[in-house]
Amino acid sequence: MIQASDAAQENWPRSGLEAMATGVPIVAHNKWGWREMIIHGQTGFLADTEDEMAYYAAKLAYEEGLRQFMVRAARKHLEENLASPERIWAAWQKVFQTVK
Repeated sequence: MIQASDAAQENWPRSGLEAMATGVPIVAHNKWGWREMIIHGQTGFLADTEDEMAYYAAKLAYEEGLRQFMVRAARKHLEENLASPERIWAAWQKVFQTVK
């Protein structure tokens, strides 16, 4: 997935979380929430220019081993750090306890 939308200045883009969950490698701007979500070169690529985005996309297209490594690492990072089910459920339990 090439996320080349300079206008969408999202904190944690849901499209990135969905890509990580479904095995789609990410190439995104080195800005906003992408910096918090992606570990450059491990769970996706962060690019400063559109030329860099094209380079990283081509790299993923031609290097199957890298692509497979990256999608596995991104899924693991999502599950263990960004969207841990245990951490999310604990937060929701606190919300539900306050609702009467």
